[in-house]
Amino acid sequence: CVNCFICFITLILCILSIFSRCYPIITLHISYIVEGSDKPHYDTRENLQDNYESINSKLQDARKTVKSTEDKIKEINEQIHYTGQYLANKPVYGQMLKSRNKKRFRQEHSSEISLYENAVKFLKNKYPDGKIPSTKMLKEEKEHLTLQKAAQLDTYNYFKEYQKELRMVCSNIFSPNASYLDISYFIIKPSYLKKESTFFKKF
Repeated sequence: CVNCFICFITLILCILSIFSRCYPIITLHISYIVEGSDKPHYDTRENLQDNYESINSKLQDARKTVKSTEDKIKEINEQIHYTGQYLANKPVYGQMLKSRNKKRFRQEHSSEISLYENAVKFLKNKYPDGKIPSTKMLKEEKEHLTLQKAAQLDTYNYFKEYQKELRMVCSNIFSPNASYLDISYFIIKPSYLKKESTFFKKF
């Protein structure tokens, strides 16, 4: 069965790892095989290193994409906050404008009026044209960005796991204690790489 085969390969790798540490003249020549994938084999150190650098670059890009979306969500949250603050305190401000004793009214409702004026200042800077989106629109945009972030995190986590495994392989292969052993061993990628074909279509 597949599990037995993987266990056998794992045992062989452990033995080779111990053997390579005991004999500095040995280096591991690898064939990188992905079960169920049409991805080319990495049968040289250079190919493996190139692939690691490529995945590392994509991981960095994925991290930047997630960060960008997080910044947008933070900005939307700020807009929702100040829009709500503006609407909640607008009636009090309107009452002050109609009051015969505006100074006294302001003193009695200084907290609400201050919140209103701060919200107005923020919204004027954010929307110079005066076209302030409704709270409903802002919440819908936040929901869209939240779903987008979830999908981006899936991509990020995929490349993170992929890079982690490649880094481990590279650290073993490029060990200064190794030279060359004229054999090949196979590394079977975990099941999460079955998603590979789907994720790579995005890049």
